[in-house]
Order: sequence, then C-alpha cells, then structure tokens
Amino acid sequence: MSVAEFPPQASPVVELGPQRRGHQVIVDGRAIPLLFATDCGSTIDFILDDRFSYEVPRELSKLFAAAMAQAMAIGAGYSHLEAESREMPFAPRIAKVEIEKSR
Repeated sequence: MSVAEFPPQASPVVELGPQRRGHQVIVDGRAIPLLFATDCGSTIDFILDDRFSYEVPRELSKLFAAAMAQAMAIGAGYSHLEAESREMPFAPRIAKVEIEKSR
C-alpha cells in the first residue's frame, strides 16, 4: 500500500472586517444605500458596502459623505443624487415621524 503525503498547508489568513454597525448615512434627506457611519469622537468612520472602511476627520465628514453619495449615484447611472428620472431614486427620501408624548 502506498501513502501519498499532501504538501504542508499554511495556516489560512483570517482577518476581521468592518462591522456592520453604525448609523445609516443621510445626505440632504436621502438615505444612502450601503453607507454607514460611526461617531468615534474626533473622527467619523464610514463603512461602504460592508467592505471598505474610511476614517475621516469630523470637520471633513459632511463633505466626504456628500461626495461619496454623489459618486455612488453617478456610478449607479443617475445624473446626480437627487435625480428622480428613473423609476426608483438612487437614495430614497426619508420620512420624519414625530411621536407626541402622552402626558
């Protein structure tokens, strides 16, 4: 009986990716799909598509979110973020609901 030995295997590389925790990012009243953010004090961490993480200084975070939203909309085939020219908008408008507290 012959025995074949397999070549030694290296340990698999296991890494922890970004957690899908955080807040839905809203730009100009529109919920941006696949973009979440976490407030980390002096920085805001953005997570795009559960794959990419960006740490942005707080003072630049609004500009970053707006630029990211516009780029995502254009990449999806819309002329801009607010475009309503297709059957379904890229980023739907959010509705604010206020709940009156009972006394």
